Amino acid sequence: MTVLEPIKNLSSGGAAFVLVDQRFSGRYGSLVFQSMLYGFRPYIVRLGLLFVLGLMGRASFLATAWFAGRWADARLASGAAVNAALDQRYLLSMAACATMGLLLSVLYRVPLTRVGVQSASRLYDAVIHHTSMLPQSFFDRTPVGRLVSRFSSDYGAVLRMAGGPLGEILSLVMDLLLLSLALVFVNTLLASVVVLNIAMNLSVYFVQRRDLRQSRRDLSLTRGPCVAHFAETAQGYAAVKLYGKAVSFGQRFLEHLDVHLASRVRSVYFMQRFSFWLVVVTSLSLVVTAALGLWLSSKGAMTLGELAVSFTFVAWLSVSTQQFFDYLGRFDEALTGVERLGEYLALAPEPGSSDVSGKPVAHGSIKVVNEEQRNETGPKDSSVGVHGLKMRYAADGPCVLGSDNGLTFGVLPQEKFGIVGRTGSGKSSIVNALFYLYPFESGLITACGGAPAHALATPGAYRPMTLAAYRAQMSLIAQDPVLFRGTLADNLFVPGRTLSDAEMEEALVAVGLGDWVRSLDPLGSSGSRLRRPVHEGGLNLSAGQRQLVCMARALLEDAPILVMDEATSAVDPRSEDQLMTAASMALGHRTQIRIAHRLSTLQDCDRILWLDQGRIRMLDKADLVLKNVTLRGAGHGRDS
Repeated sequence: MTVLEPIKNLSSGGAAFVLVDQRFSGRYGSLVFQSMLYGFRPYIVRLGLLFVLGLMGRASFLATAWFAGRWADARLASGAAVNAALDQRYLLSMAACATMGLLLSVLYRVPLTRVGVQSASRLYDAVIHHTSMLPQSFFDRTPVGRLVSRFSSDYGAVLRMAGGPLGEILSLVMDLLLLSLALVFVNTLLASVVVLNIAMNLSVYFVQRRDLRQSRRDLSLTRGPCVAHFAETAQGYAAVKLYGKAVSFGQRFLEHLDVHLASRVRSVYFMQRFSFWLVVVTSLSLVVTAALGLWLSSKGAMTLGELAVSFTFVAWLSVSTQQFFDYLGRFDEALTGVERLGEYLALAPEPGSSDVSGKPVAHGSIKVVNEEQRNETGPKDSSVGVHGLKMRYAADGPCVLGSDNGLTFGVLPQEKFGIVGRTGSGKSSIVNALFYLYPFESGLITACGGAPAHALATPGAYRPMTLAAYRAQMSLIAQDPVLFRGTLADNLFVPGRTLSDAEMEEALVAVGLGDWVRSLDPLGSSGSRLRRPVHEGGLNLSAGQRQLVCMARALLEDAPILVMDEATSAVDPRSEDQLMTAASMALGHRTQIRIAHRLSTLQDCDRILWLDQGRIRMLDKADLVLKNVTLRGAGHGRDS
């Protein structure tokens, strides 16, 4: 189960491809409080103990002022005579209270800041983990800038408030509670000042709250388009320059920026207006207290020391109340961040994925076989079966696979199985379906005798697996090779396996990169060639080298099924020969599914599936299919 009740619809945007950013209004919903509870849950007991420590510390500080008032009354009662013993007693009492208050405050504030940051980080980790399990359609339809804004600006607002300001707010709550009790203890008539002060501040807050909250929400909402547009410009900077779009892109960014700055100005205006009225209320409270204190003093109902202490307490109470409501107004920014992060935490995860605790989500009465069990038993075979598959990318979109009676075919163990077809025929959709990246309208895909548990209606002939275990049966070499910033060894790393440099180098040699690896200079303390840095996206490697490194990674993964999605489309003929030689020699013992645009890469396949608009046009031996594809001019690459 997820932390929060899942939101079934990813957006209120309906059929629009780009998901509409949620616009919140009114009161904060239960998502905010559930998200906050999730973050603080492990620290509830610690928070309670820290609150008691803080309360004792604030009480010690208040006692210092109370002793000062008692000292003044005692000196007045003794007349002009100097009483060193009396002075020493009160000074020691005040010093002891101040020291105790300082010590308890340190013991309270430092751990509380740590707890606040840990709670915010726990929420952040949960949202990151949960977002990584959302359906692929969410990432297809959500601009990257919006994601960046959620996990930077919105989280930053939460983290800022969870640190020092959280302790400050709790301290102010303690002050308000203790000061109110202290004033009533000094003189019960001062309770009216307490009630009046709190009532006026509450009135100001409730009047201003709607504008404060909505301005914070609008500020967060308008930040996303700015970041999204900047990310789009940075990613396509070369195309923007080459196609003369710099002016239009700049103008569009300025339009987004103008909207965001207008929201910021409104937010600052409402915050300053709120602070102004809090100052007015504080001034009125002090005037009322002075007038009431003087009247009580003239009637003999209050001593001079009590008057000084009560005026100090009321001034302290007024300032604390003002600061509390001021922080409460700013706290809306943090709550807005929690609200926006909680929205992602409440989205329904990808079917078959794990919950936020990392436990697999079981479905019905099916027993899910986890990865450890799979590794112990091993796959029954390396076959792939597609059974009555129908798939759409959107509920109201066209059927991209199996538009008639569903797509049905099988791939035999250790078979080299090719897939061809025109652009838009469904080749890439087959890859998406093999890895269950999108939900099926109907049908099932099995691999190695099993299928993800969520896809099986009832236990039967196929072995149920977690989605992660199912995907681990297949290695993917994509059209655009995926390499990450780090070292060559980092990019060859396989989760769950301990690989030596020798094993990694052996894999690189097996795919045809032996001469290149041996030409590298040893780096690092270990003097390994695999410490060579790899830039983001592998930009310091050629296209062919990137693909071969990905093939070496697939070799090290040791998955029984290899999927090649037009892996040679972006490389030169020589690199293509290297890739296909490696596929035949190093990975020849595995089941291979080759999706290709160049027919030359399918010459050694056992069978080929010819797709046309998501349907099977032909499925037969490789030579027969290739002959028909060539004769009918299917428009495949330079080899057609």
